[in-house]
Amino acid sequence: GNPTLPFDQWVRWNRLCQNEFHDQGDREMLEFGELISPAVGFDRKASVKAEHGFTKGFMQYLALPLFQQLHDLTQVRSPNSVCQGVNIMVCVNNLKKNIGLWEDYTPVRDEDEPNKGRSASKPRPSLL
Repeated sequence: GNPTLPFDQWVRWNRLCQNEFHDQGDREMLEFGELISPAVGFDRKASVKAEHGFTKGFMQYLALPLFQQLHDLTQVRSPNSVCQGVNIMVCVNNLKKNIGLWEDYTPVRDEDEPNKGRSASKPRPSLL
């Protein structure tokens, strides 16, 4: 649901998720000697441009179809439908808007900001 938040909120959540993905990638390298997850999203050494594309692809090809399908399900008229009348168009519209805004947004790595980055040599032990 994070990509459906207003853009500024979503960018902050996305950064937290990306940091967690990097920590997971670090842990995979320590435990398995290689990444199990997609390098472009989980390798701390991936370029910012590659990560930007990974995030856009997630929103376009996973999140948007999911939320569009959920919206369609809310339109089913049935006495057994628990979601009849639920309006998630705010979410769908935010997601579409965020995809467009993400095109022009230049993400910054935490390491590029003072006192924000976490050391790659100290991954969280409980991620896997």
